[in-house]
Amino acid sequence: MFNKVKRHFKENVKSYFILFAILLLGLIVGIAFINHANNAQKEQISNYISGFTTTIKDSKIDYWVLLKNSIMSNIKITLIIIFVSMSLFGTIGSYIISFYKGFSLGYTISSIIAVFGVAKGLTFSMSLILLNQLVYIPAMIYLIICSNKFYRKIINDELNDTKLEIIRYIITVSITLILFLLSSLIETFISSNLLLALLGFITS
Repeated sequence: MFNKVKRHFKENVKSYFILFAILLLGLIVGIAFINHANNAQKEQISNYISGFTTTIKDSKIDYWVLLKNSIMSNIKITLIIIFVSMSLFGTIGSYIISFYKGFSLGYTISSIIAVFGVAKGLTFSMSLILLNQLVYIPAMIYLIICSNKFYRKIINDELNDTKLEIIRYIITVSITLILFLLSSLIETFISSNLLLALLGFITS
């Protein structure tokens, strides 16, 4: 198993590097976007985040609704990646997905820091985002690379054993969904409770 993972990474190291670099670029652009926002935009962001933290503090978290929403979101991104990868715009679409993910992270983290300051903002961001994203992002990029590779084999007529290749791709998608489920569980039952425990410090 370890040798298969090692071989997969070695064969696709360039693709991983490019996608992570694009994600990092999106992260930087997201941060820069908030830093250059005007006062009205910053006030709107501040009101939204303040309202969000107040709601979390005053309301009981419905874990099952949160888990359901997270799972549905992950299923949607899985279908989007598969659809985009199986199109003529597979590579460009993959770059857009990776960039958008980085931009969203940068936008969110920078917005929180702008509201609560560096120390409290980073604490909030890491508790809310970091843990589940450590699983989510590698899984997303893994699916993108495998989907693009599978599509290239199809269009280049390189499927030596079509049935076997399809089974392998289904296994790839299944592994990704399992990792996405793990990410959802972390987000629902660990990140949310960690956030609640830290809200007193963050909003004080």
